[in-house]
Amino acid sequence: PIKENLIGLKPLNIYGITKLQAEELILHYAEKYNLSAMIFRLINCYGPGEYPNFFRSVLTNYFYSAMHNQPMLVHKGCSRSWCYFDDIVAGLSLPISQFKNKEIYNIGIEELYSIEDLAKMICDLSGKPHSLIYYTERGNLDVKTKIPSVEKIKKELKFEAKTTFSEG
Repeated sequence: PIKENLIGLKPLNIYGITKLQAEELILHYAEKYNLSAMIFRLINCYGPGEYPNFFRSVLTNYFYSAMHNQPMLVHKGCSRSWCYFDDIVAGLSLPISQFKNKEIYNIGIEELYSIEDLAKMICDLSGKPHSLIYYTERGNLDVKTKIPSVEKIKKELKFEAKTTFSEG
């Protein structure tokens, strides 16, 4: 699981690098100018109203592909957890009395699904054949497993995402 500390994080792609740099910039300015700051990492959010594109999660793109009878390209050996929008909003809406200056918290859920199972599940839910699924090997810049550690937010802020993937 991905922990909240910044030490030793080595993003595989430019997207991850820019997110890490943004966190470091926030903490730098908070320290330098004596500002209050708290960082929340939103891990693989999903919910109604998402529109598919290259930068969206496979979840959104697979649903779109299934609904339009388009192929789903599945990178074998990858797995993810997804956190429903309602839980993200609840985590971001924690009372200000729980504010912890210069701390980083993951908002997510520790329910892991393989990308292969996800594609099959989406085909089944949408009544589409599994023949829409095309398998390929994971690329060098594809994260194999993405699951957050949520121990810190549970312990310190008493928050836990409640919506299971099947409920969302």
